[in-house]
Amino acid sequence: MESNANSAILKNGLILGLIGIIITMLAYVIDITILTNIFFGLGMMVVSIILLVVMGSKYRDSELEGFIDFGPAFKFVFFASVISMVLSGIFQILLYTVIDPELPELLIEGTLQNTEELLESFGTPAEDIDKAMAETEKSLEGQFTIGGIVSNSYVYLILGAIYGLIAGAIIRKTKPEFE
Repeated sequence: MESNANSAILKNGLILGLIGIIITMLAYVIDITILTNIFFGLGMMVVSIILLVVMGSKYRDSELEGFIDFGPAFKFVFFASVISMVLSGIFQILLYTVIDPELPELLIEGTLQNTEELLESFGTPAEDIDKAMAETEKSLEGQFTIGGIVSNSYVYLILGAIYGLIAGAIIRKTKPEFE
């Protein structure tokens, strides 16, 4: 049973990762500024959670007779999402270093522009905008390098845990005591 769970986790993590890569490549091909839009990132998170719930529910119903406790559901979602995010990290390294080495600079420019527009829309004073822009630029420094991607990998674990909590709670279905 454990090997079935591990193979299901691996399979679904790889599928989720490939879907994320395809969506990212479509955004890249259509208009790279999509990649700097906060709603794109949030949308990817929502899509990931929905797909993890669907995959976890399918796993529960096909492999576990329709019942799974929260712990195994959390484990399924957590590890599948971490596998997906690792695959995504490898893809990002290839994208930023091999496919389009100029892309990181374009993403930084786009992010800075979006940040400035957002702050202006809130009526933020000019000196506060300048300060925020300097901080944002500093935080983006090195983020798109191999070292930056690897050093930010702890985010994968945090997101995986959040996805696991949300989707695991939705997927879990306890077997009735008296049946």
